[in-house]
Amino acid sequence: MFTRLRPPSRAEKGALNQLYAAVQPQARSGQFIGPDGRNESKGYPTLVQPAESAKNLDTARRLWDLSERLTGVRYGLPD
Repeated sequence: MFTRLRPPSRAEKGALNQLYAAVQPQARSGQFIGPDGRNESKGYPTLVQPAESAKNLDTARRLWDLSERLTGVRYGLPD
């Protein structure tokens, strides 16, 4: 008897990068995991290079501050 595997649903496939990052022993903090397809728009999880804008510390700080302000949650992280 043959079993036909169904392709993953869009939601299941969309979660693959996060699942990979969470359970893959080789994944390390600070790495970016994304699809291996053309322009990283679809495909299976792999290590990818972040866009230059994702490395901007000033933007990261502003986003963090805004997130704290909008949610009302403070984490007291060091500057």
